[in-house]
Amino acid sequence: MRFWKPIFVHNSGVPKLLSWFSPICIGAITLGFIVVADHQMNEETMRHETIHFQQFLEMGFLFFILVYVWDWVWGCVKYKDPSLSYYMIRAEREAHNNDKDPNYLKNRVRYEWLFKDDDPLVWLLKKKVQYDVSKRCWLRFGRRFYNLDY
Repeated sequence: MRFWKPIFVHNSGVPKLLSWFSPICIGAITLGFIVVADHQMNEETMRHETIHFQQFLEMGFLFFILVYVWDWVWGCVKYKDPSLSYYMIRAEREAHNNDKDPNYLKNRVRYEWLFKDDDPLVWLLKKKVQYDVSKRCWLRFGRRFYNLDY
């Protein structure tokens, strides 16, 4: 299972449709064994979604969804911002932290993302420096825009 990959569907309208109901811009999404994207995915995006696929295999569909939704709801309560809460989800933090590393999936430690005890806001500040803001709507959280330069 460690080396299983999902089925990738490129240039689909599903992510754009789901973006209407989501607090973030969805470019690609893992739906069980299938990953759909609104564009031709590059290696980084496929790696990011494969990390989610591996998380899904570890937890099973129901438990993965429960943990994912719990993290998001807890983030909404804590940060009072649905978009910011998305970036605080443990599954997303693992995927965003490691989608640039081509060897990550080979060396990935199972379940580690569930128990990682780091401060999500410090993580977000560090990641902001590494991301191109125009690429992923990184600084747009809901209707607010944050300047995280320091």
